[in-house]
Amino acid sequence: MLGEIKPCPFCGNKGELSESDPSTARFNEGAVHFAIQCFAFECMGVKANVWQMSPEDAIGAWNKRAPSK
Repeated sequence: MLGEIKPCPFCGNKGELSESDPSTARFNEGAVHFAIQCFAFECMGVKANVWQMSPEDAIGAWNKRAPSK
């Protein structure tokens, strides 16, 4: 079971788990990566988080982001 995805630190809306298409890079062929993204129209934050190797890592990275001031 995946952990809780915290709200977007920029706009407060729900973040969504995204999955990349399989990589076609020779050194990483077939690898799939994950990120949490905020797709809210009013969000002024960065839309994509850093892509991670697992859904759990993506959620952890998203949940550690600092809110905007």
